[in-house]
Amino acid sequence: MKYLYVIMLILNNIQTKAQESLTWNRDISCIFYSHCTNCHNSKGLAFDLTTYDKVNIWKNRIKETVSNKTMPPWPPNPLYKNLAHERNLTNIEIESIIQWINNGLPEGNEPQIAVPISVTSNQILNPDLLLKMPKYQVPKIEDDLYRCFIVSEKITNQAFIKSIEVIPGNRNIVHHVLIYEDTSDEPLRLDAIDTLPGYTNFGGIGSNTAKLIGGWVPGSSSYSTPIGMGIQIDMGARIIIQVHYPKEGSQQYDSTKVNIKFSTESNIRNITIQPILNHITNINPSLTIEPNTVKTFYEKQTIPTFLGDITFVSIAPHAHLLCKSMRAYAITPKKDTIRFIDIPNWDFHWQGFYDFKKPVVVPAGSTLYGEATYDNTIHNHHNPSNPPRLVNVGESTTDEMMVFFFAATPYKTGDENITIDENTHLPHYQNCSYNQPVITSNNKYLTHHLFKIYPNPTHEFLHYETKQKNIDINLYNNAGNKILEMKNAPSFTKIPLANLPSGLYIFEAVKENIILEKTTFVIE
Repeated sequence: MKYLYVIMLILNNIQTKAQESLTWNRDISCIFYSHCTNCHNSKGLAFDLTTYDKVNIWKNRIKETVSNKTMPPWPPNPLYKNLAHERNLTNIEIESIIQWINNGLPEGNEPQIAVPISVTSNQILNPDLLLKMPKYQVPKIEDDLYRCFIVSEKITNQAFIKSIEVIPGNRNIVHHVLIYEDTSDEPLRLDAIDTLPGYTNFGGIGSNTAKLIGGWVPGSSSYSTPIGMGIQIDMGARIIIQVHYPKEGSQQYDSTKVNIKFSTESNIRNITIQPILNHITNINPSLTIEPNTVKTFYEKQTIPTFLGDITFVSIAPHAHLLCKSMRAYAITPKKDTIRFIDIPNWDFHWQGFYDFKKPVVVPAGSTLYGEATYDNTIHNHHNPSNPPRLVNVGESTTDEMMVFFFAATPYKTGDENITIDENTHLPHYQNCSYNQPVITSNNKYLTHHLFKIYPNPTHEFLHYETKQKNIDINLYNNAGNKILEMKNAPSFTKIPLANLPSGLYIFEAVKENIILEKTTFVIE
């Protein structure tokens, strides 16, 4: 017992010294420069956190948002599928920040690691094409405005985009930007009719020959294609952007830019960006959300066998303010499940294209599925209407959408071996490191939710295991009807399924009205 007491004293002493030794100059600045200041800078999306004094001002907000893992923003659920370039802080990084703030934010006497030499919102620093729309003042509008701008002359040679980036000229009023290429003169004709810069067109740029090549939504950054692949620009095409301005943008100015870097690789393959799952052709039921309801919708699309296997490199879910969760996956002809993305707590302000760590090969004949839940009640603090109103499909912010864009190309042998991102954690700025403390916090957010669900496909039983307590388990059929409900379910159990017909089902685990896990399984 005496020896145990001595060991505890030694461990406590080590832990105390580790906590006391955390300083801004040597330790914490490394975390901020690696994970925060890309957006939190003088030219970025949010308040400046590039210096000790500025971090000190926001200490309480920082502690709250890193504790509950809302910052850095990374909506996808990493336990469903790990994606490329994940912005999550590690538990050690979170606890380091919390302990440093709790200890009074010591600045330290050590030399601070270098501040970035130049702070810029551009991620493509030397573009081959730097395109800019003319300065435009949004007129006084009563509804959303979709304004198109021709931002390039004709491209003289066929080329493949390697990287593309949109830089909104006024982030307060730019809802989203879509980038098209078009070889026709129709955009020129429409532009000439309008006396102001650009022209107004809803649902595209007004040309049947236009092709989508990129886009921007709040929270997204530059997009780069994998090795050997690019987004084709046809010879003679012009580049046109469609900028969506909500009515709150009335009488404000914008001058959005697009940076493009072309590929220099030979034998490049074309990536197309398509809304393969969408609310027009794939949805059941139709996207209508009655007032005071919470409703889930399902989309599916089967890949025709004559197309062969398809290689997917990225995905971009898109919805508006009522959306609460989105998920996409595929079921192969062999009944295997291929996971794409799960966003359990949808945030309209943080959307984007998400790359896979390796391209995902989907066999011909597979069926792609999308799921999304919408909350049209007063409990949804994002709901723009109070009292809630009937919401239908539309591109206005107060309407709704349910789209999963995929960047894809026909499969080529070896695609599954291409690495888009091999890092398990974002590399630190200038390879900086810091003194990591011993984690002793009881912060409930530091433990990831973890469920094991097996077998899949199954026949008579579904097993699940979890470390969570006081959870509710729900099973749904593919029509969205709840077929089983277990309140305060045990942490391990076997659910009998023998009386259920074969098909696709949904497993859902809920705790305190928060969906911890939602996944599909197949009964054969």
